[in-house]
Amino acid sequence: MKSDRDRVRVWTEEEVRSFIGHAKDYHYGPLFEVALGTGLRPGELYALRWGDVDLVRGTLSVRETMTYCNGEIMFERPKTEQSRRTIKLAKATVTTLRAIGKEASDQLVFTTRSGAPCDRNNVRRSLRAIARSAGLEERTPHELRHIHASLLVARGTPIKVVSERLGHRDITTTLEVYQHLLPGMGERAADEIDAMLNAV
Repeated sequence: MKSDRDRVRVWTEEEVRSFIGHAKDYHYGPLFEVALGTGLRPGELYALRWGDVDLVRGTLSVRETMTYCNGEIMFERPKTEQSRRTIKLAKATVTTLRAIGKEASDQLVFTTRSGAPCDRNNVRRSLRAIARSAGLEERTPHELRHIHASLLVARGTPIKVVSERLGHRDITTTLEVYQHLLPGMGERAADEIDAMLNAV
């Protein structure tokens, strides 16, 4: 059985920037940019409506998730309280959402070209195509969530903040998945203490 660490396959910051640059030429490019900028689950992205987004305050609220049952698309309330969350958006993510063009509040943010709910198979194909065009190893839509979290952890973002953005039930889940990124943070903390004490 693979460990949690083995299951997490990520890109570097440079690779993410390269991917985003190539994604701008694709219909689902904005969806992938928002995925990398928020860490939302694919179903949460597919169910996102304009009424869930506040571009003035720069926030996004997760109120629904899109699932498939016997081939039928269903919109459901997230199962846990932690999944029903509001997160702060980066300025780059706000810019991406503004560029899409806001519709009525009950309209989905991300759709097919005809305005229907996202087709998950086409989303996967588009993601593979962009990764190939950027010369990157292929990733799944769900792995964009891992990339978001891994880059935050590597940059020193408190694990509790990462856990809240991801909507994990508790911080233990986050630690189990991303603990392999934490050892180097002890050295970073020591360096910060050195810098502080030497400045006194």
